[in-house]
Amino acid sequence: MVCHTAIIEGEDSESRLTEMLEEMGSEYPAPEAALQYSTVMAEMSWSRPRIRNEEEMKNSITLAFVTDIHAGELIEYRPGKEALGLLGRFVKHINGLDVDAVIELGDRVNNVDGSHDYAVQEQVQAVLCHLAPPRFSLSGNHDVHYVTKEDNQQITGMPSSYYSSIVSNFRLIFIDTADPVQGHCGGYVSAPQLEWLKGQLSMDMLPTLVFGHHPITVQNQEGNPFFADLPGEEKIGNSGEVLEVLLNGKNVKTYFNGHVHWFYASMEQSVRSFSIPSLLESYPLKEHAPGRYALATISHEGTVDLSLHTLCPMRTLGRIVL
Repeated sequence: MVCHTAIIEGEDSESRLTEMLEEMGSEYPAPEAALQYSTVMAEMSWSRPRIRNEEEMKNSITLAFVTDIHAGELIEYRPGKEALGLLGRFVKHINGLDVDAVIELGDRVNNVDGSHDYAVQEQVQAVLCHLAPPRFSLSGNHDVHYVTKEDNQQITGMPSSYYSSIVSNFRLIFIDTADPVQGHCGGYVSAPQLEWLKGQLSMDMLPTLVFGHHPITVQNQEGNPFFADLPGEEKIGNSGEVLEVLLNGKNVKTYFNGHVHWFYASMEQSVRSFSIPSLLESYPLKEHAPGRYALATISHEGTVDLSLHTLCPMRTLGRIVL
């Protein structure tokens, strides 16, 4: 299945998405509730990106982020059967907002085996296809555990495992940090990809945003239920090389990633770095995932105004301007 933009239009689009989620057997939250909550939330200013005036719209981009969806079976503290319902709620909510693009940062599946993972990834794609804004995807370590990169590309519509695009006068670069996976779940960026990245960052002076599944920084993982006991696997193994390429590139403003399941923000010399929390992480429980996502407005100068939200219950967790 390949679908880059919303495939359903018209007055019955939301009801058809609800029917599809019911057919898939989404357990929680109920698809009916997703429609009710998204309608209420669309009326609340704190649930949306800050409204930009005409001048700001010319000089900024607003992005919605979802990552580490982990659909499928219950594994550890990732209740995979809740994922599609939460994702449907996310889609309906985002479709009511003014965002320039949606960024999906990988780990769409709780990997079990090849046939399971392929089928679940197709289900995830079937929900994401209802997004109205353009959507860009990356693959994480779970996505490629049993399913090939070529199949991931076919399912998601990615042109390659790493690629670039221009949106709203920003250059968006999507790197493959599972090139290859290191150890249990750590990242890496191959030498050929680094050369490609150098070329992308030397093209022009467009403000540039870079996206990957794994972080490019060493992050304190004390208290993280997954990565506290996996030192080094929370990031790209050759993160120093990747960061050096970004710092030497033309007009690189920010790097965004998923993988670690919680929020982190830092300034790496001239490059801002943000880890986006998992949609599905429910630690310390094994059910009732809150459905975390993020909204960010980035200026041409590089300032990032980022807010964190949950879908169940509908809450804004906080905001950072960096």
